[in-house]
Amino acid sequence: MKVSQAVGQTIARMGATHVFGVVGSGNFRATNAVLETPGPDGRRPEFTATRHEMGAACMADAYTRATGKLSVVTVHQGCGLSNALTGIGEAVKAHTPLLIISGDTPGGDYGSNFWIDQDTVIEGMGAIAERLHSPQRAVTDTIRAITRAQIQRVPVVLSMPLDIQEAELPAEQEQLLTTVAPPELPA
Repeated sequence: MKVSQAVGQTIARMGATHVFGVVGSGNFRATNAVLETPGPDGRRPEFTATRHEMGAACMADAYTRATGKLSVVTVHQGCGLSNALTGIGEAVKAHTPLLIISGDTPGGDYGSNFWIDQDTVIEGMGAIAERLHSPQRAVTDTIRAITRAQIQRVPVVLSMPLDIQEAELPAEQEQLLTTVAPPELPA
């Protein structure tokens, strides 16, 4: 199993009910995996394609505020993420727990036309920057990002470098994936 598939399955199994976004090469596989995986209620998350990433972030913010359910924003790396910043900023001010998944350039690929310092940009908006650090931590990193969003009631951006997404998931992380469940939240 590829890391991108495991990330998507983790997100669905942790209770995401709706995904809003613009799909590109940096988020395509993870987004598809979210949509193909039944959540804890047995239903697959729904997808709303948007014309612009800011619209996706605003829709996810409104959906989560109205329903109290975990929603996800999915964007392409670099310019896709920067387009979503206005909506992410509004969600920060409203203390809306959102998960934003974004492709990211492979480590050290500063020559890519999609490269921006995503962590610095996100932290500057007041959101939390998380990332996939390695295939050996991919499921663990995804669980941490979702749990932080829901417990701290803040948008969390999970940056997913393309090289890590394409790697094979180690057996230990695949085993962890079988136990994934929504976090227990305080009343």
